[in-house]
Amino acid sequence: CTFCGDGIIDDGEDCDDGEWNGEDGVNCDEHCVVRFCGDGNLDTDLGEACDDGNDNNDDYCRNDCTIPVCGDGIVDHDEECDDANDDNYDGCRNDCTAGICGDGIVDSTEECDEGADGNCDNTGNSDTIPDRCREDCLLPFCGDGVVDSGEQCDKGEANSDTDADACREDCTVRRCGDGVVDSNEECDDG
Repeated sequence: CTFCGDGIIDDGEDCDDGEWNGEDGVNCDEHCVVRFCGDGNLDTDLGEACDDGNDNNDDYCRNDCTIPVCGDGIVDHDEECDDANDDNYDGCRNDCTAGICGDGIVDSTEECDEGADGNCDNTGNSDTIPDRCREDCLLPFCGDGVVDSGEQCDKGEANSDTDADACREDCTVRRCGDGVVDSNEECDDG
């Protein structure tokens, strides 16, 4: 007479470890079926943290019988991103929040990021303070409307090399010899 638990693998049995079937550390359950991740039975002795028995990798239990965590490469409902790496400067933070301009971390799509100026202490990105990273995370430049180091003037889009009395496109003030007849000149041949 053959039966599950006799220590002999019979027809219809995957395994048979005899009286040890179903015990911790034994891969054969009490029904002579090999225990495995995904069988719907939690086998902590086999290293499973969960086992929901389905193939849905977006629920509370991963298909490899681990609990979802930030950094596992799968974006869960409470995560903005999850790139499964420890690079905090690639647009996805190590806490699975998306990097944004103004968070103080220079991402690959940003030229600079000094953070938001929420404390009114003149720290952080600014579209009005000279030589600061701009609020769009671009470096200061001639034509951004802020007079930065090395600039004599900066009226933004109003800078002009053809309009009289305008700040020039290279952020220098109007001058005799710049090729534009300004209000205080009768001629200017450049």
